[in-house]
Amino acid sequence: MYWKDEDTNRVRSEEFSNKTGWDHSAMNAALEMAEEANDNGFPWLLEEDGCQVAHGNNGDLLGVYRYQG
Repeated sequence: MYWKDEDTNRVRSEEFSNKTGWDHSAMNAALEMAEEANDNGFPWLLEEDGCQVAHGNNGDLLGVYRYQG
């Protein structure tokens, strides 16, 4: 998941992996974080296996920022 922290003007990211024996735990955790970013009004982008699966608050534009420092 990628999101732009509007307070610091930086793009941040976090990777999630499934817990042993818990199907979809990584996606659930990522969606919880996306909800928090959404509540803060931050643009966010969620990818699974390199493919965009969801975005919010113009997060689909984050690809422009992703590889900049």
